[in-house]
Amino acid sequence: MTRIDLEVKSINLAARFGEIPHKRENADELVREIGEKTLLLIDLKGVQDIAGTFLRSAIFGLQEQARNYVDETPIWVFTNAEEDAGLALNWTLRHMRTGAAVNTYNGVGIWPRTTHLNSTYEATKALTTEHGTFTASQLAEVLAQKQPNTNQRLKLVSSLGALTRKRDPSAKHGTRYLYRAITDEDVASQIQLF
Repeated sequence: MTRIDLEVKSINLAARFGEIPHKRENADELVREIGEKTLLLIDLKGVQDIAGTFLRSAIFGLQEQARNYVDETPIWVFTNAEEDAGLALNWTLRHMRTGAAVNTYNGVGIWPRTTHLNSTYEATKALTTEHGTFTASQLAEVLAQKQPNTNQRLKLVSSLGALTRKRDPSAKHGTRYLYRAITDEDVASQIQLF
């Protein structure tokens, strides 16, 4: 299978924007950091609280960036979500009715937790760990689902910044994508938790 390599960027919000990030302009600056084939680690270490306007602008901007790339979509993960910053992040995600990849002591997962998103994401992490990349049909087989349902879930998990995709050059007919999820090992090798 084809490898999908990612350029890793890490941004500590407290060091860059202060203990309480709150400006839309700062969120826009954060969004500009992400690019094609990028793993953006958004480090919340030292952040006391986060304004909802900052989070909403950042999350909408990151999701929009993901939709702008046809191939090799970017991945972003919130890390070191300490108590207040983590509560603000979780509340904002619920209020926005969306989600994001968040790294905690338990590894990378989707917040807010929903059964179908987390089961899908856990399966994508397992396939990535086992094979490096995977196809939608491989995931459909693991989840015991039909291909259209799996494609819908892949699109959603990708829009949350938890996986990337690349056109499969070995596809004989039509367009087929290879997917790669961000794994616990990817993040652990780049950051120090708490």
